[in-house]
Parts: sequence; structure tokens; C-alpha cells
Amino acid sequence: FSTLVLEEAIPKWSLKLLLKGFEHDSVTTEIVDEECLLDYCVGVASSIGIICTFLYGGNIKKDTLTRAASLGIAMQLTNISRDIIADARLGRTYIPNTWFHMESIERDAFIPKAATTKDTITDSDTPVLSFANSIISKAESYYSEAWEGISCLPPSVRLAVASALLIYRDIGIGITNASQYPERARTTLLRKIYLTFAACVYLVTDSKPRFNSSADGNIEDIFQRNVSSVQSPL
Repeated sequence: FSTLVLEEAIPKWSLKLLLKGFEHDSVTTEIVDEECLLDYCVGVASSIGIICTFLYGGNIKKDTLTRAASLGIAMQLTNISRDIIADARLGRTYIPNTWFHMESIERDAFIPKAATTKDTITDSDTPVLSFANSIISKAESYYSEAWEGISCLPPSVRLAVASALLIYRDIGIGITNASQYPERARTTLLRKIYLTFAACVYLVTDSKPRFNSSADGNIEDIFQRNVSSVQSPL
């Protein structure tokens, strides 16, 4: 592994970010606010996307890395939105404390209630679906920013990355369109084939999907803040 790091010039700070994410998951650490949520996503997911970007090769610029970080954030937010009940059954939640406060909900009461509820629930049971939709909405701006970076990647990996983006995003769309929260939302094989074909069309026609967000995810600041936390500023 050390040889691969040296050969591909993978920066140490990207590995430190990954270790920082592992450290968070090794202890029961609460997510205080949205900034903490995004920083967590950078550690456990964006770090992997950044490392993969170096493995892909090509002309790697800072903007390419921030777009990779955006995709990591978006995908991890999707994971979190999908696994609220599953995480609660493990005695944890990645929903920010500030969201609980806004809804006048006690975090410590939410976890056991979500953990013991039936697999498919409505907001009359718990606000799980509302929290999931809020997380999915936040992910949209990062999916949008990530798409802009696909053209910066080597042609050989663009379709794979674009397809993965659309397929993962589709999990969140499925939750948003549902009247009840599924225990673990999935994308069917047929749907994956369709989305892979759609990704191909987008790339060939130099177009992009319609994302449900016009908000700026502020990815440059998030990226710089997290890199600076494990090394001197870029």
C-alpha cells in the first residue's frame, strides 16, 4: 500500500482525512450541527473520492479534488438518509443536534424510538421521513457540483463515475417520492441499467441532469477547512 501511495503521489492529507473519519465512527460522537455533518462526510467518503482521483491519474487540479469531495459528501448524505433506522438500531444517529432542537425533539429519545419502530413508517410514527428528506435535499447541491467535475476526469472513468452518481442519487429520489420511509431504499437492476444509459447520453451530448437545488454547497470552504485540519493550508 505504501508503494502505491508513493507511485500515485497520493497526498498524506487525504489519508489523514480518511483516518479522521474512521476515528469518528470508532466512538459515539454526536453530530452537533450541519458543519459537523459535512465534515464527517468529508472524512469517511470524500477522502476516498479524492484518493481515487489520484489513482485515476490525469491532470489533477484543486477544482477536480473539490468536485470529488462534493461527490463524497453527496453519497454519504444519501447513505445517512437511507440508514436512519438501521443506524438507530446500532445506537447512533448522524442527524445534527440542531435539527432535533428545531423540531423540539430529544436526540436520546429519538434513537430508541426509531430503532424499535416497524420497518416502514410514516411521520405519524417518528419524523424520520422529514429528516431523510432534509438530508436528501442538502445532497442535491453536492451532486450538482460533483457533476461539473466529471469532465475533468480521464475519459476512461467518466462513465463509471457519472453512472455511480446517478444511481446513488436515485436512492434519495426514491425516498423523497415515497409516502412512507423504507427501512433500506434500493435501486433495481433495471433502473441501474437505465441510469447508466442516461449517464452515457449526458456525457455524449455534453449535458447534465436537472438537479433539484440552486444552492451553493460552499464546497471550496468545506474542502479547505478539512484539509487544513490535518495539515498546513493549501
